[in-house]
Amino acid sequence: MDLLFAIDDFSMALFVLIVFLFAFFGLDDLFIDLYYRVRKLAPLQISPKKLRDLCTWKEKNIAIMVACWHEDDVLQRMISGNISRIQYAHYHFFLGVYPNDAATMAVANDLKHRYSNVHMVVNASSGPTSKGQMINQIAQAIFSFEKQVADPFHIIMFHDSEDMIHPLSLKVINYYMDQKDEEYDFIQIPIFSMPVRKRELVSGVYMEEFAESHLKDLLVRADLKLPIPSAGVGTAMSRRLVQTYMQAQDGNLLNPLALTEDYELGVSALRHHMKSTFLLCMYENEYIATKEYFPKKFWHSVRQKSRWTLGIVFQGTKNLGWSDSFKENYFLYRDRKTILTTPLSLLGMVLFVFFLIRVLGDHTFFAKTVTYTNDFSEVLAILLVVNLGYMCNRIYQRTLFTYKIYGTSHALLVTPRIVVGNIINALAVFQASKQFVQSLVTGKAPKWIKTKHELPADFGVK
Repeated sequence: MDLLFAIDDFSMALFVLIVFLFAFFGLDDLFIDLYYRVRKLAPLQISPKKLRDLCTWKEKNIAIMVACWHEDDVLQRMISGNISRIQYAHYHFFLGVYPNDAATMAVANDLKHRYSNVHMVVNASSGPTSKGQMINQIAQAIFSFEKQVADPFHIIMFHDSEDMIHPLSLKVINYYMDQKDEEYDFIQIPIFSMPVRKRELVSGVYMEEFAESHLKDLLVRADLKLPIPSAGVGTAMSRRLVQTYMQAQDGNLLNPLALTEDYELGVSALRHHMKSTFLLCMYENEYIATKEYFPKKFWHSVRQKSRWTLGIVFQGTKNLGWSDSFKENYFLYRDRKTILTTPLSLLGMVLFVFFLIRVLGDHTFFAKTVTYTNDFSEVLAILLVVNLGYMCNRIYQRTLFTYKIYGTSHALLVTPRIVVGNIINALAVFQASKQFVQSLVTGKAPKWIKTKHELPADFGVK
């Protein structure tokens, strides 16, 4: 019995600590919500007149880089499907493949002969290396190709082999990257998950997370004129930005040792005196965005998110450090605080279940374990109410933005998906922390571990 009381006291002390931490960490989420509302941020509406402007604006040459490793099952349909949809004339795909990936090479070679605007770039190294290293090879190949045809590329983009590119996205990027009053060197367009079946809770988590992030959070960053992190797809860069980065990094566009090399590129744009923005546009009630499927299996999701956490939180802190700007540091903190908030969320759920079991077994549980909180019981009560408000607001925010894209049926599943997402994110933090420590001990950089890609069955099929 003494042991049980000791466990109860420890769990209550831990609970009190979590209550205070949640109250603190919830403040900056609340700030984003309020800023979004006060500023009345919203997508740019593409009217019929604006569409005519987009379509008559002089097209600049666009190079689209696609890094490939074992993509033979989706690459052909991705390229064919997008070429049949894209409403733009002057663009080229550059497909980066490895010499030891014969199946993907065969598909890329077939596409190269089928389409005059598709080119294959064979990596000098066997794969997998890292996505950054592959992108660097593709970027160098693009400038070599330019010299051969004497026709420079003005915009260079990232896309992946599972991306469904919106038909108007290149038109929008071409137009808004060329405005004299707001001439950007870096533009990120939104990324949304394709709708999935309601019982697929894991992939459903991505639907909700990207909906809230790309309909609200990134709009706030753009409105504050802060660096926009690249999502790795749907990212457009000016020729000036690409050349500046490559000159500063011994011919490399991206950090070949980073797992979220694209994130680092976007965040560091301001430090290179480059203007960046997030471009959220709508035409006829449809968002002009890149769409794709995300992992459907639990451990595949953990693996992907552990890579994001390792790259953004650990490598990002090491490689980018902090800024002299309070505003920039604030958003760097938001990106990196997941190392603390995610495990806390999971721990909070575990404690909730523990307390529920204890109360059901002993109705006097709280009376026995909170005697030492008398001195600040009123403060604790207030913070509990505050945290309850935070939780309700988070569910409301996630539900609202999920509804905007996917409708009522998916919006009603937000609460169970938040629980699943917290578990996945917590395990990803644990895995990323372990990988980071291992890399410090061994001195070896973590390798690029890709997730299996998927496209709709009818995409790219004639």
